[in-house]
Amino acid sequence: MVMNIIITLVAAVISGILATIITLYINHKKEIERQKKELAADIFGYRFLLNKSSGTEKFYAALNRVLEW
Repeated sequence: MVMNIIITLVAAVISGILATIITLYINHKKEIERQKKELAADIFGYRFLLNKSSGTEKFYAALNRVLEW
């Protein structure tokens, strides 16, 4: 009887820890994907600034973020 309770508690703790680790991993992967999409949107959004004499810092800042990956 006591052994069944201990096994149940240990299983509950292990499943909770495992669920937390999996959730953190999935959220991390989704965050990286979101950042990459945002970066691509910034680069394509500021591409018209290449022919301008001012405002190019936004485009170059977006390009500099590419080097982080």
